[in-house]
Order: sequence, then structure tokens, then C-alpha cells
Amino acid sequence: MVFLFGVDVPDVGLVVCAVYDAVPVIKVGVQDTFGMSGPANDLLGIFGLRAKDIVEKAKQAIAAKK
Repeated sequence: MVFLFGVDVPDVGLVVCAVYDAVPVIKVGVQDTFGMSGPANDLLGIFGLRAKDIVEKAKQAIAAKK
């Protein structure tokens, strides 16, 4: 966490992009959830980290830029 503009900011990159309207930011990663264990391929699907999930997020970012 970083202290920026008098506020604790968990993601400085997100704030910089928002302030300067540089690019749309679509986060890709494990959501706020408890961790799990299991086979890697299963976990990628559960957490939305397969290639098709990342492609969908990229498409969302491209659509938001237009």
C-alpha cells in the first residue's frame, strides 16, 4: 500500500492510469478469495486465469478504450 494524495492506495498503477486517463485498466488475477490447492490446470480454470479468460479481459480493455 502506498500513501498518495493523502490516501492509502493499494494499486498505484491503477491510480496513475485513472488520473491521466491513459488506458483502461482491467485487472487480471485471483479475485479476493481464499486460496485452494489442487492440480494447476484445475486451479487456472477456477480462478479465471486460463488463456481464454485473459483474452476476454484484453477484449474488455480494448472495448473500453474506444
